[in-house]
Amino acid sequence: MKKYIVFDIGGTKTRYAVMDREANFLYGPFEENTPKKGLPDLLVGIVGKILNKTEFEVVESIGIACCGIIDTERGMIKHSRILGDRIEIRSPLEKKFRIKTFVENDGNAAVLGEKFYGKGKKFESVAYVSIGTGLGGGFYKKGLHRGGEYDTEFGSFDVGGVEWKSISGSKIKELLEEFLSEDKRETGLRQESLNAENLFALAAEGDRVVKEFLENVIGKYNARGFSIIIKKFEPEMIVLGGSIALENSGMIIEPLKRRLKKILGGRKLPRIELSGLGKNAGLYGALVLAKR
Repeated sequence: MKKYIVFDIGGTKTRYAVMDREANFLYGPFEENTPKKGLPDLLVGIVGKILNKTEFEVVESIGIACCGIIDTERGMIKHSRILGDRIEIRSPLEKKFRIKTFVENDGNAAVLGEKFYGKGKKFESVAYVSIGTGLGGGFYKKGLHRGGEYDTEFGSFDVGGVEWKSISGSKIKELLEEFLSEDKRETGLRQESLNAENLFALAAEGDRVVKEFLENVIGKYNARGFSIIIKKFEPEMIVLGGSIALENSGMIIEPLKRRLKKILGGRKLPRIELSGLGKNAGLYGALVLAKR
């Protein structure tokens, strides 16, 4: 049985597992905090721990999904807002263990996971959009789309004078303050609650002001982002992942479809569905990388 070590490195958590060629989990998934410094040491330590187990003494290769701008040829992080710049990922592992290692951007890895093991299996062209504490994704049609360093970094799309990814982060406070200046109704919002996760939690608890803000303001910008994906890439299937989408799909998918119909007019919408792989999409994508 061929075995593969797979990683999904995020800005706050690093997930890992051992999988077989048929995408069964043999060990894990497990989770560690992603260090702000010393990421290669963490990976070397995890791989060493796995290889010390008798049943995993021999693995075929290592696949790694990682946040940030990735140099896939060199297997390194070129830039990450959270983790830093020019971080070698592949080299320390291959030098230490002599195991072939592949590294890819996490959005690209996730769309590979969905294409080969998830909701995208029956479709030729698939987009994956992650809505969480950040925003990103990837596109697949006869291979990963690589039109340039930022071309499939969906978060950099201009959705009306702002970058799409800022709608999940830095821009929320400004947009919310503007919205509340025109709406004097009572709301459970507090300054420390101004992030996307807490907003969705308040909306789920029945805060109508927050719910309207998410649908009419955040929803507007999200729909613009998805409309760019549809016009630019023409995917047959769009899969949604990321912590916020996975936990709040009822407040996202149907309102999104209604807005897209208005924006795109008579154009047929692609299928838009929640990921069935959940938070493991990146690990499945890392397996695709490791098997190549």
